[in-house]
Amino acid sequence: MNHGHVKINDGPEIDLDAFNGWEDKTIGLHVQRYNQMVNITLDGYFMVSSSRKENVFVKLGERLQGKICGLMGNADGNPDNDIQMIDPFTPSGLRVLQNPTMAEINMFGDSWLKPGSCPEFD
Repeated sequence: MNHGHVKINDGPEIDLDAFNGWEDKTIGLHVQRYNQMVNITLDGYFMVSSSRKENVFVKLGERLQGKICGLMGNADGNPDNDIQMIDPFTPSGLRVLQNPTMAEINMFGDSWLKPGSCPEFD
């Protein structure tokens, strides 16, 4: 989301101030605006809500429960193993951080950066 615009995959940017809603029923994708909140839903997979400023809320659908990994954990119902850092030296490629320090939290976030996606952090 960028200055009142949202872009999904390689599609066109959608100006959130110019519409009240949009959907593609063939894939179950819905974009809705409520005052300053924007909700993007892909039926059964996820819902992302944003205040269009700094707050983003993500809720996973049943199809993704326990089948993901990343910055928001793995959605297996166990919050103790949600902070998994990419680590190529472990058999799974991930390392769970238990009671992480602030330095480890920063390393955790940085481990999920895609090269070139955030030039200011490269």
